[in-house]
Amino acid sequence: METTITLMPVSMSGVGSFMYVTIGTDKYKSTAVQGEYNQEAMDASMQEIYSIIPEEYKDAVAAKYTEYLEAVANTATETAARAEEDVPGMVDDIEQTDSEADAASL
Repeated sequence: METTITLMPVSMSGVGSFMYVTIGTDKYKSTAVQGEYNQEAMDASMQEIYSIIPEEYKDAVAAKYTEYLEAVANTATETAARAEEDVPGMVDDIEQTDSEADAASL
């Protein structure tokens, strides 16, 4: 039976950000860091996680982390591409005066 591995980057106001990993029913949490939780900070959190998880799961957790980073990068790329697309019917300036809104509703 395959063991389920879940990675969750967590950011809590006033607490900081940390990586939370579950392997089956076992839970692991990195130390909270303050400031922006960018890839560099996540990498440091994952290094801490790698040092506390059982050896037999390190490769699987590393692969899951790589999948997560790829998904984040793909989402950012898709979002940027969509922002640059011309969408038919969309106007650059969506603010309307009351009379323009009334005319549009007729």
